[in-house]
Amino acid sequence: MTDQLSHRNATPEDLPFVLNSWVESYGVGSPMTVHIPKSIFYPAQRMMIMRLMRDLHDLRIACLADDPAVIVGFIMARHRNVLDYIYVKEHFRRMGVARAMVADLGIDMNDCLCTHHTYKSIMLAPKWRGLQYNPYLLFGEIE
Repeated sequence: MTDQLSHRNATPEDLPFVLNSWVESYGVGSPMTVHIPKSIFYPAQRMMIMRLMRDLHDLRIACLADDPAVIVGFIMARHRNVLDYIYVKEHFRRMGVARAMVADLGIDMNDCLCTHHTYKSIMLAPKWRGLQYNPYLLFGEIE
């Protein structure tokens, strides 16, 4: 399947899809959001994501090779060892799309910090023992 996909830099036209997919998938896919009222979580999460997406060069899109407007997933990564979020549409999951996006950016998942803790990252922790959760990187670099 990944041979039918390509990766490209994000454009302003991609932002509504990325924002909505990220907020919705994190809202239901993270143990960190269970106790946050939706009236607080959704506006705050949208604002935080919009701040992260100000710099579009950190956001890459996986799309159909023959139609780059059709988004199948995205990855937001600052530097090669800070992964903010990765998302793949349900229909395209378990086909290597996420692995291909990680490889495309040269991210070493055995030496990586993630700023969002999800049920999926918990499941992958035994495979990628160097993956560490550090939400404080959302506020800038920590020395």
